[in-house]
Amino acid sequence: MDIKEFENDLLSQNITEKYLNMSREELEERFGSEFVKTVDFGSQNNNSHQYELFEHILRTVDNVNTNGLSEKDALKIKIAAFFHDIGKPNVAQLNEKTGQTQFIGHAKQSADIAKDILGNIGYSEQEIAEISFLIQSHDDFIPIAKKEDITEKRISKVLASTMKKTENYEPTISDFKKLITLCKADAMAQNKVIEKNGEIVDTQEDRIARLEAIEEILPKAIILKQEEEIAKLEKQKANVQNGPSPIEKKGKIVNQKQIDMWNAMSNEEREEKAKGIDTQINALKDEEAKLLETGDMLHENKAMKLEASKEESERLSKELQELEKENQKTNGEK
Repeated sequence: MDIKEFENDLLSQNITEKYLNMSREELEERFGSEFVKTVDFGSQNNNSHQYELFEHILRTVDNVNTNGLSEKDALKIKIAAFFHDIGKPNVAQLNEKTGQTQFIGHAKQSADIAKDILGNIGYSEQEIAEISFLIQSHDDFIPIAKKEDITEKRISKVLASTMKKTENYEPTISDFKKLITLCKADAMAQNKVIEKNGEIVDTQEDRIARLEAIEEILPKAIILKQEEEIAKLEKQKANVQNGPSPIEKKGKIVNQKQIDMWNAMSNEEREEKAKGIDTQINALKDEEAKLLETGDMLHENKAMKLEASKEESERLSKELQELEKENQKTNGEK
Protein backbone atom coordinates (compact mmCIF):
# COMPACT_ATOMS: atom_id res chain seq x y z
CA MET A 1 0.00 0.00 0.00
CA ASP A 2 1.40 3.39 -1.01
CA ILE A 3 1.59 5.67 2.04
CA LYS A 4 0.62 8.80 0.10
CA GLU A 5 -2.37 7.11 -1.51
CA PHE A 6 -3.54 5.86 1.91
CA GLU A 7 -3.28 9.33 3.45
CA ASN A 8 -5.10 10.93 0.52
CA ASP A 9 -7.90 8.39 1.01
CA LEU A 10 -8.10 9.24 4.71
CA LEU A 11 -8.33 12.97 4.01
CA SER A 12 -10.89 12.55 1.21
CA GLN A 13 -13.89 13.19 3.50
CA ASN A 14 -15.74 10.14 2.16
CA ILE A 15 -13.64 7.07 2.73
CA THR A 16 -16.79 5.16 3.77
CA GLU A 17 -18.31 5.07 0.29
CA LYS A 18 -14.99 4.40 -1.46
CA TYR A 19 -13.90 1.51 0.76
CA LEU A 20 -17.32 -0.11 1.08
CA ASN A 21 -17.30 -0.40 -2.73
CA MET A 22 -13.75 -1.77 -2.79
CA SER A 23 -13.38 -5.50 -3.31
CA ARG A 24 -12.31 -7.75 -0.45
CA GLU A 25 -9.32 -8.87 -2.55
CA GLU A 26 -8.09 -5.32 -3.03
CA LEU A 27 -8.46 -4.54 0.67
CA GLU A 28 -6.50 -7.67 1.55
CA GLU A 29 -3.79 -6.74 -0.95
CA ARG A 30 -3.51 -3.30 0.61
CA PHE A 31 -3.74 -4.12 4.32
CA GLY A 32 -3.38 -7.86 4.77
CA SER A 33 -5.49 -10.79 5.98
CA GLU A 34 -5.87 -9.53 9.57
CA PHE A 35 -7.52 -6.35 8.35
CA VAL A 36 -10.09 -8.05 6.09
CA LYS A 37 -11.39 -9.97 9.10
CA THR A 38 -13.27 -6.73 9.86
CA VAL A 39 -14.89 -6.91 6.39
CA ASP A 40 -15.98 -10.52 6.95
CA PHE A 41 -17.18 -9.98 10.52
CA GLY A 42 -20.51 -8.33 9.72
CA SER A 43 -22.90 -7.27 12.50
CA GLN A 44 -21.40 -6.35 15.87
CA ASN A 45 -24.50 -7.67 17.67
CA ASN A 46 -24.17 -5.04 20.38
CA ASN A 47 -26.65 -2.39 21.56
CA SER A 48 -24.05 0.34 21.12
CA HIS A 49 -23.72 -0.30 17.40
CA GLN A 50 -26.03 0.01 14.42
CA TYR A 51 -23.42 -0.54 11.70
CA GLU A 52 -21.48 -3.63 10.70
CA LEU A 53 -17.91 -3.58 11.98
CA PHE A 54 -16.19 -2.48 8.77
CA GLU A 55 -18.69 0.30 8.09
CA HIS A 56 -18.42 1.49 11.70
CA ILE A 57 -14.64 1.78 11.31
CA LEU A 58 -14.96 3.78 8.07
CA ARG A 59 -17.63 6.09 9.48
CA THR A 60 -15.39 6.76 12.48
CA VAL A 61 -12.66 7.94 10.08
CA ASP A 62 -15.08 10.25 8.24
CA ASN A 63 -16.43 11.58 11.56
CA VAL A 64 -13.05 12.90 12.76
CA ASN A 65 -13.43 16.65 13.24
CA THR A 66 -10.30 18.16 11.72
CA ASN A 67 -11.20 21.80 12.46
CA GLY A 68 -8.27 23.52 14.12
CA LEU A 69 -5.97 20.56 13.53
CA SER A 70 -2.81 20.52 11.44
CA GLU A 71 -2.88 18.06 8.55
CA LYS A 72 -0.27 16.00 10.41
CA ASP A 73 -2.41 15.67 13.54
CA ALA A 74 -5.60 15.11 11.52
CA LEU A 75 -3.91 12.22 9.72
CA LYS A 76 -2.71 10.61 12.96
CA ILE A 77 -6.23 10.62 14.38
CA LYS A 78 -7.73 9.31 11.14
CA ILE A 79 -5.12 6.54 10.92
CA ALA A 80 -5.92 5.56 14.51
CA ALA A 81 -9.65 5.61 13.63
CA PHE A 82 -8.99 3.35 10.62
CA PHE A 83 -7.41 0.71 12.85
CA HIS A 84 -9.12 1.30 16.20
CA ASP A 85 -11.42 -1.76 16.07
CA ILE A 86 -9.57 -4.19 13.80
CA GLY A 87 -8.82 -6.46 16.77
CA LYS A 88 -12.51 -7.09 17.50
CA PRO A 89 -12.86 -10.29 15.40
CA ASN A 90 -10.00 -11.89 17.38
CA VAL A 91 -11.59 -11.32 20.79
CA ALA A 92 -15.33 -11.45 20.02
CA GLN A 93 -17.32 -13.55 22.50
CA LEU A 94 -21.04 -14.03 22.87
CA ASN A 95 -22.37 -13.15 26.30
CA GLU A 96 -25.05 -15.79 26.71
CA LYS A 97 -26.71 -13.87 29.54
CA THR A 98 -27.30 -10.73 27.45
CA GLY A 99 -27.31 -12.32 24.01
CA GLN A 100 -24.86 -9.67 22.83
CA THR A 101 -21.30 -9.90 21.55
CA GLN A 102 -18.58 -8.42 23.74
CA PHE A 103 -15.06 -7.41 22.70
CA ILE A 104 -12.95 -7.45 25.85
CA GLY A 105 -9.35 -6.46 25.18
CA HIS A 106 -9.98 -5.40 21.57
CA ALA A 107 -8.19 -2.04 21.90
CA LYS A 108 -4.85 -3.65 22.79
CA GLN A 109 -5.38 -6.32 20.13
CA SER A 110 -6.14 -3.62 17.54
CA ALA A 111 -2.99 -1.66 18.46
CA ASP A 112 -0.82 -4.80 18.13
CA ILE A 113 -2.21 -5.65 14.68
CA ALA A 114 -1.95 -2.03 13.51
CA LYS A 115 1.75 -1.83 14.42
CA ASP A 116 2.65 -4.48 11.84
CA ILE A 117 0.43 -2.99 9.12
CA LEU A 118 1.68 0.55 9.73
CA GLY A 119 5.28 -0.67 9.63
CA ASN A 120 4.65 -2.36 6.28
CA ILE A 121 3.05 0.80 4.89
CA GLY A 122 6.14 2.80 5.84
CA TYR A 123 5.45 4.71 9.06
CA SER A 124 8.31 5.44 11.46
CA GLU A 125 8.60 3.87 14.93
CA GLN A 126 7.76 7.23 16.54
CA GLU A 127 4.63 7.66 14.39
CA ILE A 128 3.54 4.08 15.10
CA ALA A 129 4.04 4.60 18.86
CA GLU A 130 1.85 7.71 18.87
CA ILE A 131 -0.87 6.14 16.73
CA SER A 132 -0.76 2.96 18.86
CA PHE A 133 -1.31 5.06 21.97
CA LEU A 134 -4.51 6.49 20.43
CA ILE A 135 -5.76 3.07 19.32
CA GLN A 136 -4.99 1.31 22.59
CA SER A 137 -6.58 4.05 24.70
CA HIS A 138 -9.70 4.85 22.66
CA ASP A 139 -12.09 3.23 25.16
CA ASP A 140 -10.39 4.41 28.36
CA PHE A 141 -12.91 7.18 29.07
CA ILE A 142 -15.95 4.90 28.68
CA PRO A 143 -16.14 4.10 32.45
CA ILE A 144 -16.87 7.81 33.02
CA ALA A 145 -20.50 7.17 32.12
CA LYS A 146 -22.25 9.90 34.11
CA LYS A 147 -21.94 13.66 34.15
CA GLU A 148 -21.34 13.63 37.92
CA ASP A 149 -18.33 11.33 37.35
CA ILE A 150 -16.50 14.08 35.46
CA THR A 151 -14.23 15.31 38.22
CA GLU A 152 -10.52 16.07 38.30
CA LYS A 153 -9.95 13.14 40.66
CA ARG A 154 -11.86 10.63 38.51
CA ILE A 155 -10.13 11.72 35.30
CA SER A 156 -6.72 11.72 37.01
CA LYS A 157 -7.23 8.02 37.83
CA VAL A 158 -8.08 7.24 34.20
CA LEU A 159 -4.98 9.14 33.05
CA ALA A 160 -2.79 7.19 35.50
CA SER A 161 -4.22 3.89 34.26
CA THR A 162 -3.81 4.90 30.61
CA MET A 163 -0.19 5.98 31.05
CA LYS A 164 0.73 2.67 32.71
CA LYS A 165 -0.18 0.91 29.46
CA THR A 166 1.96 3.05 27.16
CA GLU A 167 5.07 1.38 25.78
CA ASN A 168 8.07 3.45 24.65
CA TYR A 169 5.89 6.53 24.28
CA GLU A 170 5.30 9.52 26.57
CA PRO A 171 1.93 11.13 25.75
CA THR A 172 1.35 14.87 26.19
CA ILE A 173 -1.83 16.84 26.77
CA SER A 174 -1.93 17.28 22.98
CA ASP A 175 -2.07 13.48 22.61
CA PHE A 176 -4.92 13.24 25.11
CA LYS A 177 -6.81 15.92 23.19
CA LYS A 178 -6.27 13.97 19.97
CA LEU A 179 -7.51 10.89 21.84
CA ILE A 180 -10.73 12.69 22.79
CA THR A 181 -11.21 13.75 19.15
CA LEU A 182 -10.94 10.07 18.21
CA CYS A 183 -13.39 9.09 20.97
CA LYS A 184 -15.93 11.64 19.68
CA ALA A 185 -15.63 10.30 16.13
CA ASP A 186 -16.11 6.76 17.47
CA ALA A 187 -19.22 7.82 19.41
CA MET A 188 -20.68 9.50 16.32
CA ALA A 189 -20.44 6.18 14.45
CA GLN A 190 -22.42 4.37 17.16
CA ASN A 191 -26.12 4.30 18.01
CA LYS A 192 -27.72 7.66 18.76
CA VAL A 193 -29.63 5.99 21.61
CA ILE A 194 -28.46 3.02 23.68
CA GLU A 195 -31.18 0.94 25.31
CA LYS A 196 -31.04 -1.80 27.89
CA ASN A 197 -34.09 -3.85 28.81
CA GLY A 198 -36.27 -1.38 26.92
CA GLU A 199 -34.91 1.66 28.76
CA ILE A 200 -32.62 4.39 27.41
CA VAL A 201 -29.32 4.21 29.32
CA ASP A 202 -27.23 6.60 27.21
CA THR A 203 -27.31 8.78 24.11
CA GLN A 204 -24.76 9.82 21.53
CA GLU A 205 -25.33 13.47 22.45
CA ASP A 206 -24.59 12.77 26.14
CA ARG A 207 -21.46 10.75 25.33
CA ILE A 208 -20.02 13.58 23.25
CA ALA A 209 -20.94 16.15 25.91
CA ARG A 210 -19.08 14.10 28.52
CA LEU A 211 -15.98 13.91 26.32
CA GLU A 212 -16.04 17.68 25.82
CA ALA A 213 -16.32 18.20 29.58
CA ILE A 214 -13.40 15.81 30.16
CA GLU A 215 -11.27 17.68 27.64
CA GLU A 216 -11.96 20.98 29.40
CA ILE A 217 -10.51 19.87 32.74
CA LEU A 218 -7.68 17.70 31.39
CA PRO A 219 -4.87 20.06 32.53
CA LYS A 220 -6.15 20.16 36.12
CA ALA A 221 -6.60 16.38 36.14
CA ILE A 222 -3.02 15.91 34.94
CA ILE A 223 -1.68 18.16 37.69
CA LEU A 224 -3.76 16.33 40.31
CA LYS A 225 -2.50 12.94 39.07
CA GLN A 226 1.11 14.05 39.44
CA GLU A 227 0.50 15.66 42.86
CA GLU A 228 -1.14 12.51 44.22
CA GLU A 229 1.69 10.27 42.99
CA ILE A 230 4.31 12.66 44.37
CA ALA A 231 2.49 12.78 47.74
CA LYS A 232 2.62 8.96 47.94
CA LEU A 233 6.36 9.01 47.25
CA GLU A 234 6.93 11.76 49.82
CA LYS A 235 5.17 9.58 52.38
CA GLN A 236 7.39 6.61 51.41
CA LYS A 237 10.45 8.81 51.76
CA ALA A 238 9.37 9.94 55.26
CA ASN A 239 8.92 6.28 56.24
CA VAL A 240 12.40 5.47 54.94
CA GLN A 241 14.00 8.36 56.81
CA ASN A 242 12.04 8.21 60.07
CA GLY A 243 10.76 4.67 60.15
CA PRO A 244 7.16 3.50 59.66
CA SER A 245 4.72 4.47 62.39
CA PRO A 246 3.24 1.47 64.23
CA ILE A 247 -0.28 0.59 63.09
CA GLU A 248 -2.24 -1.06 65.87
CA LYS A 249 -5.35 -3.16 65.40
CA LYS A 250 -7.02 -5.08 68.21
CA GLY A 251 -3.95 -4.62 70.40
CA LYS A 252 -1.53 -5.95 67.78
CA ILE A 253 1.02 -4.07 65.62
CA VAL A 254 0.06 -5.18 62.10
CA ASN A 255 3.04 -3.62 60.35
CA GLN A 256 5.69 -5.05 62.68
CA LYS A 257 7.46 -6.73 59.74
CA GLN A 258 8.00 -3.34 58.05
CA ILE A 259 9.29 -1.85 61.29
CA ASP A 260 11.73 -4.75 61.74
CA MET A 261 12.97 -4.35 58.17
CA TRP A 262 13.56 -0.62 58.73
CA ASN A 263 15.43 -1.28 62.00
CA ALA A 264 17.67 -3.75 60.17
CA MET A 265 18.67 -1.17 57.55
CA SER A 266 21.88 0.84 57.93
CA ASN A 267 21.83 4.65 57.70
CA GLU A 268 23.60 4.37 54.35
CA GLU A 269 20.90 2.04 53.01
CA ARG A 270 18.17 4.39 54.21
CA GLU A 271 19.91 7.35 52.57
CA GLU A 272 20.33 5.46 49.29
CA LYS A 273 16.67 4.44 49.29
CA ALA A 274 15.59 8.02 50.00
CA LYS A 275 17.71 9.23 47.06
CA GLY A 276 16.00 6.66 44.84
CA ILE A 277 12.60 8.05 45.86
CA ASP A 278 13.82 11.59 45.14
CA THR A 279 14.74 10.42 41.64
CA GLN A 280 11.20 9.10 41.15
CA ILE A 281 9.72 12.39 42.39
CA ASN A 282 11.87 14.41 40.00
CA ALA A 283 10.88 12.08 37.17
CA LEU A 284 7.20 12.75 37.94
CA LYS A 285 7.83 16.50 37.89
CA ASP A 286 9.56 16.16 34.52
CA GLU A 287 6.69 13.99 33.31
CA GLU A 288 4.19 16.67 34.33
CA ALA A 289 6.15 19.28 32.37
CA LYS A 290 6.04 17.05 29.27
CA LEU A 291 2.39 16.13 29.74
CA LEU A 292 1.37 19.76 29.98
CA GLU A 293 3.82 20.84 27.29
CA THR A 294 5.03 23.40 29.83
CA GLY A 295 6.67 25.82 27.41
CA ASP A 296 3.46 26.41 25.48
CA MET A 297 1.32 26.53 28.59
CA LEU A 298 3.64 28.96 30.37
CA HIS A 299 3.53 31.21 27.31
CA GLU A 300 -0.26 30.99 27.27
CA ASN A 301 -0.53 31.66 31.01
CA LYS A 302 1.85 34.60 30.72
CA ALA A 303 -0.25 36.08 27.91
CA MET A 304 -3.42 35.60 29.99
CA LYS A 305 -1.80 37.26 33.01
CA LEU A 306 -0.63 40.21 30.88
CA GLU A 307 -4.11 40.59 29.46
CA ALA A 308 -5.63 40.42 32.96
CA SER A 309 -3.09 42.99 34.19
CA LYS A 310 -3.97 45.29 31.32
CA GLU A 311 -7.69 44.97 32.08
CA GLU A 312 -7.03 45.65 35.77
CA SER A 313 -4.99 48.79 34.90
CA GLU A 314 -7.76 50.04 32.65
CA ARG A 315 -10.32 49.42 35.40
CA LEU A 316 -8.25 51.29 38.00
CA SER A 317 -7.68 54.15 35.56
CA LYS A 318 -11.42 54.49 35.01
CA GLU A 319 -12.04 54.46 38.77
CA LEU A 320 -9.45 57.21 39.29
CA GLN A 321 -11.04 59.31 36.56
CA GLU A 322 -14.43 58.88 38.21
CA LEU A 323 -12.98 59.86 41.59
CA GLU A 324 -11.36 62.97 40.08
CA LYS A 325 -14.68 63.97 38.54
CA GLU A 326 -16.40 63.47 41.89
CA ASN A 327 -13.73 65.58 43.66
CA GLN A 328 -14.00 68.33 41.08
CA LYS A 329 -17.77 68.32 41.43
CA THR A 330 -17.53 68.39 45.25
CA ASN A 331 -14.96 71.24 45.19
CA GLY A 332 -17.11 73.17 42.73
CA GLU A 333 -20.13 72.87 44.99
CA LYS A 334 -18.11 74.19 47.93
